[in-house]
Amino acid sequence: MLLKENQNIGFVLREGAVFAVVTAKEFFKYRYTGSSLSSNEQSDFDTLTDAEGRNILEVRDSLHCYHLFIGIRPRPIRMFIEYPKGERIGNLDIKPVAVRETWGYICGNESPFQEPTERGELFVVKGVDVAFSFWNPTDTTLTPELNIVGERYKLRPIKEEEIINGIIERRIPCRLVTVGGLRPVSFEETLKDWEEKFGVRPVRL
Repeated sequence: MLLKENQNIGFVLREGAVFAVVTAKEFFKYRYTGSSLSSNEQSDFDTLTDAEGRNILEVRDSLHCYHLFIGIRPRPIRMFIEYPKGERIGNLDIKPVAVRETWGYICGNESPFQEPTERGELFVVKGVDVAFSFWNPTDTTLTPELNIVGERYKLRPIKEEEIINGIIERRIPCRLVTVGGLRPVSFEETLKDWEEKFGVRPVRL
């Protein structure tokens, strides 16, 4: 579910948790077309780039956050995610996701191109790159296409101790988001900016 202005969001990170309020937002939509894949071919993990080689999901402002949903077509295409780049998500405790794995992916049946679902939901912040790999398990050549929709949030970091305590004690509503999988990522770039400019430091939940 997308957030509204004046709603709180909390990012659960390797260092702890930091909180912010959404002060403004704008809707965006981006359609991405990958390289064609022959039967049983899987692409290498990489960021999504435009014609000029720019990472389209790169967040450049520490006070911005992308809240996005990804729809996939053709439906048989299986999308694997590294979040952040180099750290695959969708693992089991007993086994990490491997190449051409039959689990740990998202396909167009779970998050259709025209109606992306929460199955393809991601939050992206400054300094955290997301990488994708696509596998074509069919016996024909397919070209992966993504419909990326969501909101670009402008954030105001929360440093007031009474508000932070209210969130931790669940007296104040807040959407908590783990940045990465069960092994949360470091928020180093953004945390440095937030601490220098706003005096914000992560807290343990």
